[in-house]
Amino acid sequence: MSKASLELGGGNWAAKDGKLLGYAVGDTSGKYLPREFTFSRGADIAATRVNKDGLIEKYRENVLLNSDDFSIAGASGGWVKNNSTATSGYAGYDGTTNAWKLESTAETSFNNLNQNETNNAAITPLGSKVSTFSVYLKAGTTNWVRLNLNGTGNVYFDLEKGVVGTASSTNVLGQIEKAGNGFYRCSITRLSGNAFDICYIYLAESDENLLPNTHSTPKHIFVQHPQLEYGLMATDYIETDSSTASAGVLDNLPRIDYTSGSAQLLMEPSRTNLLEHSEYINITDWSHNDVTSSVNTSETTSPEGVYNAVKFTATNTDPYIFKSVSVSAGDNTFSFYVKGTGSSVGKTARILFWYVGTATGTQTSHNFTLTDEWQRVDATTSPTGGGTIAFRIDIPADSAVVGDVCYLYGLQIEAGSYATSYIPTDGTALGVSRAFDYFDDQTFNNVLGNGDISMLVDFDYAAPAREDSTTIVSLRSGSDILGIKGASTTDRRLQIYAAGNFSGAINFNQTEQATRIKALIRTNGSTVELFFNGAKDTETITFPAVNLPYAWDDIRFTGSASFLAKYNRVAIFTESLSDAECIALTTV
Repeated sequence: MSKASLELGGGNWAAKDGKLLGYAVGDTSGKYLPREFTFSRGADIAATRVNKDGLIEKYRENVLLNSDDFSIAGASGGWVKNNSTATSGYAGYDGTTNAWKLESTAETSFNNLNQNETNNAAITPLGSKVSTFSVYLKAGTTNWVRLNLNGTGNVYFDLEKGVVGTASSTNVLGQIEKAGNGFYRCSITRLSGNAFDICYIYLAESDENLLPNTHSTPKHIFVQHPQLEYGLMATDYIETDSSTASAGVLDNLPRIDYTSGSAQLLMEPSRTNLLEHSEYINITDWSHNDVTSSVNTSETTSPEGVYNAVKFTATNTDPYIFKSVSVSAGDNTFSFYVKGTGSSVGKTARILFWYVGTATGTQTSHNFTLTDEWQRVDATTSPTGGGTIAFRIDIPADSAVVGDVCYLYGLQIEAGSYATSYIPTDGTALGVSRAFDYFDDQTFNNVLGNGDISMLVDFDYAAPAREDSTTIVSLRSGSDILGIKGASTTDRRLQIYAAGNFSGAINFNQTEQATRIKALIRTNGSTVELFFNGAKDTETITFPAVNLPYAWDDIRFTGSASFLAKYNRVAIFTESLSDAECIALTTV
């Protein structure tokens, strides 16, 4: 139907510069023009989405400053050059000439380039987390380099053979990837241990040996595009200047989500992932029985599309991991992504819950089948008192044999009766929280019209439980409000609501099975009527006729701490549509 005055979605969700784009009639010609919606989720780096490639997309940030200009001194927010120089203008891995030659200038073993938290405070939060320092490097007159996270550990790299050398301890992980034009992307990841405060690039002579302190001829390598970021793996390079730079799911960016395979606007409640580590599932954080774990660096990509899943290999016939977590009374949901391979495919795996200390409830389990594709599984437990719950994954649970392999990614424990989108954590002791999604009031003068109006909202009601007093979409005329919200009830229910001079409400029950909702409210003179999934409701709301026509001047598109839905379309018509049109628009 082409006569909507304002249209959002309908297969055409789009965001630009952090704003959601809608389309509205812009002039008397009837042409549609883009209209921007200001979207809010607060200063939030915990939100993710599934992008159009079907991959989980995160917030990403390079916290190193002046990442493409080593001439800027450390005291100016740049790079400290100890017994070395950095010269620009050399061919890089990417066809540019913005690589730099890092060359020793003194007969000492301490020839390096570094950036430290004294000159860049943005390094400090990453120093105690799972974080990765990466840089593109090419051999020159020496083939070796050492990357060092000062205080945590170091790793050597062979730039001639393209292999990782010796790591100083298991606190750090080294990885290397061929990049082109003789360059390799080398990275060092802090897994555990003491915090680091400086990121070093050292010239070296061989594995475990820096340059000799008697080297009389200067030695050099080529350096390009350093990056420091959260997580187990180096991601696509983000250039910085005097400030850090970010990409991916940014603060306040509308999350156009493709979990269903088509574009939907994701609106979610605030949730906290109670796990300290959602990806680095190590033996000190999770107890292991008959199973070993290791960071997978080359075998299978995670749902994020990089090699940051954890590999589990059965060493006996009862392989499982478990962890005790303090939770609040009520519903708590455990979720994660899992993938089998080889002999584990087709076997049953299991989630188990049991209660420790003050937490009380019934031990429960949830079975699922391992496949050779990534799947997200979840299970909910409901302690009657707060306390400690042990979360256990049997991988697999039946017919396990030595050598069974599966992969895990994105573990999450959250208070609530259903799993929300993945919230990554990289070592925050009390977990990480994602703020809820909402739109502030948006004024659209001369778009929403005066008088009768019809408003359609088409969404997937993703949460299986009640939605407390949540505004799904509303129109405003001064202090008067007309909209659709989730009702305060133990049932799944929606209602038309009104404020100011409006009165009355229309409620209807929402069955557990029906998740696709197409609801339309229509003003018709002094009445408001409801259409829902292809049928007209029998009740109406009567408006005081003296207040008509209404000067609709803005729209609110708001979630709350209890709301989860995926919007397909919102459309505003500046007229009272016919019954037949309303039924056609709401038929699922």
